[in-house]
Amino acid sequence: MTPVSDRSRSVALAICALLAAGLVLAAVLFFLAGWRWFVVSTPSMGQSAPVGSLVLSEPVTASGLHPGDVMTFTPPGRPGTVYTHRIAGIDDAGGITTRGDINETNDPWVLTPQNILGRATLLPGWGWLVKAVPLLLAGGLILWAVTRYWIRGRWQQPVRLFGACAVLSLTVIVLRPFIGLTLLEVVTDESGTRASVASTGLLPITVRAEHGSTAELSSGQVSELTAKTGEGYYYLSSSAALPWWGWIITVMVCLIPVFWVLGRGLRSGGPQQTPRPVSG
Repeated sequence: MTPVSDRSRSVALAICALLAAGLVLAAVLFFLAGWRWFVVSTPSMGQSAPVGSLVLSEPVTASGLHPGDVMTFTPPGRPGTVYTHRIAGIDDAGGITTRGDINETNDPWVLTPQNILGRATLLPGWGWLVKAVPLLLAGGLILWAVTRYWIRGRWQQPVRLFGACAVLSLTVIVLRPFIGLTLLEVVTDESGTRASVASTGLLPITVRAEHGSTAELSSGQVSELTAKTGEGYYYLSSSAALPWWGWIITVMVCLIPVFWVLGRGLRSGGPQQTPRPVSG
């Protein structure tokens, strides 16, 4: 390893350490100021806050809330459970009623100031990244330790590349952030079956009911499909509905490891031969 590469690595490590320290400091100040963050896990807020949205809860008093605001709260009798819903109304006594954006009725409770956690700022999609960070960090640390202490020489870089792809792939498999579908309600009668579904992934999807209707949904969107019930069951399928340029971007992202390997090979100039001394 050359002095230049040693110096570059030291600078990179110093930058990473400063960034990590800055993030820790920002998180401490965030919590000391009374703010909290949550990740949406149900589709009740529709497209305003799809599953995987990051919710930043700002401390606020009851007098600072108004109908139409989105708030985070703990329902009466459910300690430890946090909801993020929109304020549907405030009565003369200050009681607050709430409702999810896709729900047809108000929530079955009236909130008091003791239930309020804060006013919500919604960041769709960012919650998936927050959930992925611990998995990526854990996998990255394991990969670094393995390639640092047990694998040396020419196998180190290939193993690191393969391991990085494996860590990223396993994170995607565990979280499943891109395509998701939640069945909200099913009604069956003589004419067939009507199913209400919500998209819970980041990508737009096409949902098909076998022998029935089709719907294209964006993240958080809700739709109703109809299907003919056959032999006591029905079948729904979903797939990504990307435009042509979206598929090109997806393929290019998947080929990044290939481009990286080719680039490393071109820069190295191929295999090098050590000149043999000539006796004379």
